[in-house]
Amino acid sequence: MRSGAFVFPVIERIVYGQPRRLAEVSVTREHFPVIASHAMEEHYIHTNPRQITRAEQVLEILETAA
Repeated sequence: MRSGAFVFPVIERIVYGQPRRLAEVSVTREHFPVIASHAMEEHYIHTNPRQITRAEQVLEILETAA
């Protein structure tokens, strides 16, 4: 067995066992404006390595994850 080959099935189970789209957890586009608004009030949004200064940027991210 190649070095580290035993790790792949474990990682695959963790990654593929999680929802991949927001719709899979019942989050629809109708929820996006409220989510974006609340996100802009969170401390963590301002410490994100990629600067987010507008709710529209959050909406773009949500659309990608839809």
